[in-house]
Amino acid sequence: MGRGLHAKAVTIADAAHFAENWSDRPILDRTGLTGLYEVDTDGWAPMEVRPPDSGTPPSAEAPAMAVPTRPTLFLIMDRLGLKLEPAKGPVDVYVIERVERPQGN
Repeated sequence: MGRGLHAKAVTIADAAHFAENWSDRPILDRTGLTGLYEVDTDGWAPMEVRPPDSGTPPSAEAPAMAVPTRPTLFLIMDRLGLKLEPAKGPVDVYVIERVERPQGN
């Protein structure tokens, strides 16, 4: 779920990077805009609805996110004069090959 974008001076690239944390896919800034912008948006509905874990009570935010009139990330960006478009492009991918516990604990 998105909690909204709230900033006094943010680049479009930074806003896209933040919104990506609440999206189900990478968001690339292809606007070419380099200035700083003030933004204050509503929160948005999740891009992908996740079923609750069985046996786990719903979170306190679950009822708020279930509101069908909650805007989507696409609508929030449109209100900012930006457009999200599905496209293919290069993205960084990190592969974790091994994890070890620190010794001495």
